[in-house]
Amino acid sequence: DPHMSSLLRKGGRPIEGEASASIHYMQVENKYSNEFLSHSLEANVGNAKVEGEFELGIWNDKKFDPSLDLRGQLSLSLLSLTSHAKLGKGKVYATSKASVNVGSAKAVGQVCLSAKEQTLKLSGHVAALEGEAELGFHLFGATITLSGSASLMSAGADVSYSHKNREWEFGSKLGFIAGLGWKINIKY
Repeated sequence: DPHMSSLLRKGGRPIEGEASASIHYMQVENKYSNEFLSHSLEANVGNAKVEGEFELGIWNDKKFDPSLDLRGQLSLSLLSLTSHAKLGKGKVYATSKASVNVGSAKAVGQVCLSAKEQTLKLSGHVAALEGEAELGFHLFGATITLSGSASLMSAGADVSYSHKNREWEFGSKLGFIAGLGWKINIKY
C-alpha cells in the first residue's frame, strides 16, 4: 500500500506491504464459542510457511526523515498444534495461547533503520519438540501476560543489536539439546 496521497502531501503514513504463503498436507480445526468462553484448536500436518513485511517511511512532520523496517520469517514443522481461548467479556477477561511443534525449524530476521533507531535481529532454531504457552489477564485496560517456552533435542542461535532513544542493546543466545524460557509483560 503506497499511501500515495500521504507521500504527495508529505504526510507521516509510510509505504507498507506484506506477503505470506503457507502450505499444509492436512489441517483440522475445531471451534467453540458462547457468551463467556471461546476456544479454538488447530492441528496441521506437514507445515511450511513464509512471511515477509516491509515499511518505508519518507516524511515525518513534512520533513524528509527516511526509515526502513524489514521483517521476514520461514517456518517448517512435521506436526503443529495450536490452541486459543478467551474466558470472560467486557473489560475483565483472561486469554490463553499454547502451541506445540514436532520436528520444527524456524528462521527469523528483522532490520530497522532510521535516524532514531537502528535494529538488527537474526535467529534460527531447530527442534524435535518445542512448545510455547501464554496466559493473559486483562483488567479494565491493564494487561498482565505470563509466557513460557520449552524445547527438547534442539539447537538454535539468536543475535540482536539495537540503538534507539538513547538506549543501546546487544545480545545473543545459543541453545543446544534443551531450552527453557519465560517472560512477564505488564501494560497499563
